Amino acid sequence: MDLNADGNIDLLGEGYAGLTYILWGQKDGSFKKAVKLKDKSGKYIHSGMYFDYEKKERIGDSYDHNDKGDFVKAHDWDEDGDLDLIISGTNGAWLRMNEGSKKKPVFATENIHIIKKHYADAFVDWDGDGLWDIIGGDKDGGVYFYKNIGKKRKPAFGEAICLLSPEEFANKEYGGYSMLSQVTVADYNHDGKLDLIIGNRNMVTIAGAKFTNEQLNKERKELKTLSKESNIPSKLNEMRHRYKKKFGKNYLEEMRKDTEYKKIMEISKKIGDRSMTIYSQYKSHGYLFVCLQE
Repeated sequence: MDLNADGNIDLLGEGYAGLTYILWGQKDGSFKKAVKLKDKSGKYIHSGMYFDYEKKERIGDSYDHNDKGDFVKAHDWDEDGDLDLIISGTNGAWLRMNEGSKKKPVFATENIHIIKKHYADAFVDWDGDGLWDIIGGDKDGGVYFYKNIGKKRKPAFGEAICLLSPEEFANKEYGGYSMLSQVTVADYNHDGKLDLIIGNRNMVTIAGAKFTNEQLNKERKELKTLSKESNIPSKLNEMRHRYKKKFGKNYLEEMRKDTEYKKIMEISKKIGDRSMTIYSQYKSHGYLFVCLQE
């Protein structure tokens, strides 16, 4: 990917803290030191919450860490000749328009939410209608297709269509489940059809686990329901804004004295302990799959 059209390949990436980085390529094939990309106002490019290492605090509108970006791609969204940024996370993908030029990218100050869920991994005309579509993986391990129902230079997308369910990637011999799928699209066997190359993470039941696979799946579903019903991220987010407005920078010290906060933390600990019990029964393993289109 050549973000500034200087003939050198550049590398884009999302850091663990939720910021977008660029390694500018050089003529000899090497790369300059990674730098954080900024928008036209001089602020860091991100989606949702991120950790500011200079201020040593989390910045953003939510305590839900799933809001932060996990992956970033460069793509000419509006087909005007320059590359825009698409940042993906658990809650979908966001667009940062390039308001500069092909050789001098200048990025907008706001994100545009383009798909509600899943990652935006590949931009390709999947259904052959002349418009590029989105193919993406997800935290759940599946592969999804977003059809472009817009028109040239003005893309728009319908609801996600599941191409491959998470269950298709689970290691059935050893139990467990799949997660964190990422996808690229290519004609793998040179038959003129687009195929899928998928990398993911599989959680496999370890030998001697004290739960059966059926019990583990039940426990995972119950934990997921409990986490959703407890709504801890939203509750903490509301408290954070309330206390920050009242006490300013030192709000955390005051917030931790609140009885409601202590109750939330107790529930959070119970969920965390149960999670550790469940996930200690698994070991992680990565897989690479090739899915040929018939």
